[in-house]
Amino acid sequence: MKRSISKPKSIPSIYSPTRLWIRNFIKSRVDKQLPVVISIQRKFRTKAFDFYFKLVAVACDHVFFTYMLPLLFWFGYGMLARGLSVMVLSTVALTGLVKDYVMTERPKSPPAVKLSFNQSHTQEFGFPSTHSAYVVGTALYLTIINITNNESYSFYTNLSLYFLLAGLWILSLSVVFGRVYCGMHSPIDLVGGVLLGTLLSFPLAINSKSLDNYLFFEGLRGPFTISIITALVLYQHPTFTEKCICYEDTFSAISVINGIAFGTYLFSIYKTPSEPSITSLYFNYQEFGFLRTSTRIILGVMLIAVWKTIAASVLRKLSGMVFKNKLQAEQSPNFQLHAFGHSGVIYSIRNLVRIPVYFGIGFLVVFVVPWVYYIIGI
Repeated sequence: MKRSISKPKSIPSIYSPTRLWIRNFIKSRVDKQLPVVISIQRKFRTKAFDFYFKLVAVACDHVFFTYMLPLLFWFGYGMLARGLSVMVLSTVALTGLVKDYVMTERPKSPPAVKLSFNQSHTQEFGFPSTHSAYVVGTALYLTIINITNNESYSFYTNLSLYFLLAGLWILSLSVVFGRVYCGMHSPIDLVGGVLLGTLLSFPLAINSKSLDNYLFFEGLRGPFTISIITALVLYQHPTFTEKCICYEDTFSAISVINGIAFGTYLFSIYKTPSEPSITSLYFNYQEFGFLRTSTRIILGVMLIAVWKTIAASVLRKLSGMVFKNKLQAEQSPNFQLHAFGHSGVIYSIRNLVRIPVYFGIGFLVVFVVPWVYYIIGI
């Protein structure tokens, strides 16, 4: 059975006048745009389109990015990997925070039909669309850094580059349209997502070089700046009255950024003897060959998966031993019933454990994995 977002029976006290106005404004647009969603589904739905739009939604999911972005680090595109990671993860964190602040539902189903391979998405608020934010943000980010003709980023030249960027934009826009086609968002959600993704990616792309230097290669100033911003964002995370898991994405994404920042700083001091540069790993496919390259990818991805699984389990058990009373209270039926509407659910042990787990993922990608490669000789 699918879990749905429950409706509050009355106006909760957590709403400020501004927050209530924003929620009511967005909600009224979602309700008015429901016929648009239904009309699109009636006109365009086919089995082929159903499969395609569900597939691209998964292919552009932030879980997918968790395993694909590390490849850029390991293939020698350090600056691009760091910049794109900050952009994508910041977008995920910010959209999660805004969703919990606005608290508007997705299109009503029925009459709209929700299509998704990942059912957890149906448990999130609708505005703004996270998918729309980071796919458009990614396309814009890569377009800008290639247009500025930065050699660090130019994989292709001339016509090949234009075809690559055109394909990227077609994919991104199909993901955006697919969110309405799949009944997961209203047009107002897409507008909010595209706007947020654009506002984040544009300045990050324009200032990519200076930001990369400041955040990662000027001592601990950058990592500590990220940590301070993280503490403020997580401490000020809005409470919400309806059941939603958006806050989990915010905690996870922003923790990965911290792991990348501190891991990169540490690697700049203690890089492996085989690496000629502190800014990116050395990689040459002609030299490494298919077998060595494949081994690197498989090993790196496996380390991420193993760390995520084991660390989460161990840290939850340790936290339960240290904060036994708190854990028992969180597992009680009363807590589960009344958790939403106060900060207890946001700062629960289960969610706080995400911070070291996802910090570890970022740290592992940029520091641990390169040392593993060096130690075993690949």
